[in-house]
Amino acid sequence: MSSLGQAGLLDTVAGGDVLPEGGEGYTAGSVYRMILAVFLENRLAIVGVGTVLFMVLFSFVGPLIYHTQQVFANPNISLDAPNLAHPLGTDGVGYDNLGRLMLGGQTSLEVGLAAALIAVTVGAVWGAIAGLVGGFLDAFMMRVMGGGNRRILFRHLIPNTMGTIVVNATFQVADAILFVATLSYLGLGIPAPATNWGGQLSDGVTYIFDGYWWLIYPAGVAIVLTVVAFNFIGDSLRDALEVRLQQR
Repeated sequence: MSSLGQAGLLDTVAGGDVLPEGGEGYTAGSVYRMILAVFLENRLAIVGVGTVLFMVLFSFVGPLIYHTQQVFANPNISLDAPNLAHPLGTDGVGYDNLGRLMLGGQTSLEVGLAAALIAVTVGAVWGAIAGLVGGFLDAFMMRVMGGGNRRILFRHLIPNTMGTIVVNATFQVADAILFVATLSYLGLGIPAPATNWGGQLSDGVTYIFDGYWWLIYPAGVAIVLTVVAFNFIGDSLRDALEVRLQQR
């Protein structure tokens, strides 16, 4: 990245290319490669991406490999300690805790991603329209540059805020997962037999003084790892998706 430092800060131009102060041109493709390079330089970003991918595979692919019964209670094996048949033991009604953790991960990730998608989509469109609508001076200047509302919206406003939107989306996922976990912990989550990590943690706290650690730590660790991973990704994207790449 030393050549960027010598060239100075990069300016975005209307044609989609970027020009450094020295006059040397970079295509949009080269900018994307530089953004990717900056992102990959951050080791925490790689850890975050790896953790999220692991959680997705664990939650959605895991049940296809590790088959458990998560609908009907089985009191005969309730609160069994971890063993060969149940690596993370069973909960208070006899559900396999490892399978429960996978099922809970599906709900937590789906709700987190959906909440982020809705919030970011509505927020971006609302903000773009609000930024587009102006007074007489804005309308006059727009008519002299020759750009219509649609061109300004999709060519300038949204593309130049895309970095902020993407970064905000990663933080929204983490916030949504924590929010759902909090609601479930307070007893306001989805009803059984469905579950999520917050609900499992809430159920496990009931046995906190009985030594049933497998009902508390796995769900808690899953929440912490996932939230921290999305924050790592968000921090790294914030550095990589700046409109102007700072000297390094």
